[in-house]
Amino acid sequence: RQLVRSRFPSMDSSVGMDPRALDSLLYKTELCSFFLRGSCTRMYCRFAHGERELRRKPDLTKTMICHFMRDRGYCRNKPCNFAHDPSEIRGI
Repeated sequence: RQLVRSRFPSMDSSVGMDPRALDSLLYKTELCSFFLRGSCTRMYCRFAHGERELRRKPDLTKTMICHFMRDRGYCRNKPCNFAHDPSEIRGI
């Protein structure tokens, strides 16, 4: 398989949000399916155990480059939630 040269040569496959930062932003934004069944055994579960712990999910639209644009140079997803040019990337 031939690799397509990216429109964004400075961007490799690791470009995007730091996984730890993303994990922090998504912490307790979904209910724990194990807790809902009464079987969560995690001492420090990253999912919410009930409505009181539930946090609103952040809007991550256009905060990372679209991997189709980065890898192929085009994107057919309409509308796409990812930035198609580095100038479109916005802060959270």
